[in-house]
Amino acid sequence: MENPFFDRPIIDDWASPNRVADAWATLNSATSRPFPKHKSGRIAVKIIHHLGDEMMKVFRVG
Repeated sequence: MENPFFDRPIIDDWASPNRVADAWATLNSATSRPFPKHKSGRIAVKIIHHLGDEMMKVFRVG
């Protein structure tokens, strides 16, 4: 059965092993991926430790 919502070439491209490996390499890192500075000048940093507790702090960046 074909999925009516997604074009098959797009799905095949998403499933590419190189694309998946590149995505995991950027996520499994201690360094954030680059992102544009928001006009508010603030960022939120969220930490989830091994027990599942979450902590978040908002920082003002220059």
